[in-house]
Amino acid sequence: KGYGKPFALRYWGKQYLVLPPKYLADIKRADKDHLSFFDSISDVFFMYNWIGDLFKSSRMVSVVTKGINPILPKLTKPMIEESFFAFDIALGAFVALEFFSAIILRTVARILAGKELCRDPAFLDATTSYIAGNFMLGTLMLHLPFKACIRDFLAWPLCKYHAKTRQQRLLDIIKPIVTKRMQEERLGTLDTTEFDGISVTLKLLKDFPLDKNVSQTHTIAHEIRQLMWAAGQSPAITLTSMLFRLLSEPAYIEPLRKEAQAAVAKHGWNDEILRELPLQDSYIREVHRMQPLFTLNAPRKVMDKPFTFSDGLTLSIGTQFAFPAEASQQDPDNLEKGQDFDGYRFAKLGANAANQEEESNKWAASHADATNMVFGYGNHVCPGRWMAVRLIKIVFSKVLIDYDVSWDRAGEEPPRFVLEGISVPNPTQKVYFQRRVNS
Repeated sequence: KGYGKPFALRYWGKQYLVLPPKYLADIKRADKDHLSFFDSISDVFFMYNWIGDLFKSSRMVSVVTKGINPILPKLTKPMIEESFFAFDIALGAFVALEFFSAIILRTVARILAGKELCRDPAFLDATTSYIAGNFMLGTLMLHLPFKACIRDFLAWPLCKYHAKTRQQRLLDIIKPIVTKRMQEERLGTLDTTEFDGISVTLKLLKDFPLDKNVSQTHTIAHEIRQLMWAAGQSPAITLTSMLFRLLSEPAYIEPLRKEAQAAVAKHGWNDEILRELPLQDSYIREVHRMQPLFTLNAPRKVMDKPFTFSDGLTLSIGTQFAFPAEASQQDPDNLEKGQDFDGYRFAKLGANAANQEEESNKWAASHADATNMVFGYGNHVCPGRWMAVRLIKIVFSKVLIDYDVSWDRAGEEPPRFVLEGISVPNPTQKVYFQRRVNS
């Protein structure tokens, strides 16, 4: 930002142009097919080698936008039930990131994969193995000292192994459930009271038909697997970052706890409590702002024809670019004292705009803008952000109300793990859960 000029770097083996935040406004007006998000995101971990163009499936996006988002209030109950079940079977001293990952994985599985799979140990183990395999293989490929085409060629046997073992193992668990659901739908015996990603996909087939040349069960299973990968990690990373920040700055604990206790005392554990957690919502957004998962956000690839920004800067076809998350989110032009952590920053901004609902919502944790790019920006924003924030609030409120949490550190957080622009909370740090006496 200091120079206000683009610069180039290599990101996951590709040449990227890093643009200053002043260009963010221009990508809002761009067509999705002109500046493509999906052609950039598959570069991360080099996943294009084993998932192909699956990221471009409009059916997967519609499962979230047309199926899940409209009934999120109804889905809060199963989210609560499944996350609480996970707490009951996983309690003690744990590596924090692993602890939250297990809870989020079970809960996300309930919404996306359904009741049959969310408590199936084989499915949960296969999903965990697949996610870990993506990371391990991507890291290995990143460190191969070769150009892209040579690297992909040399790593082809490993990618094939990953696809035929970890990925296929997961697909083989999902497929029978998909087959069963498709048969029940044909016979008119499908349970319409149950809702999950598989049932939504089946309902959307009229508008988004499957390729008749490919196995239908395989395609649907593949998309559910990809949705699990997309939704099953970020909330756990956020929760771990929030907890580490809380333990390093314990003055936040009691106000956040009292807010959660008051909401549950008033409404019980249901969807209503989520509207009465402005401090926690602000805390989520501030953690996202100060500790972004991706150092580079809003990645795009120029497709079909050159793209010209409002100041005349023109990028040629094939150019890939992104924006520096911290430079934008901590920009003093966007926020006062942007380099300081203030957990209640957005609650105060929202309260000041309380008489203008649209302006108030602008400061919500789920609202994407130049100070909150964790869910994307402009012509592509994560469609699952409302579900993600819901999950985070449910699990974090449970922790605040029912447990005292401690660790073996004094003061500041442990160093974060950073790899090729991805920053996650320390993956080995343990925390200790003790049930509160009055919970």
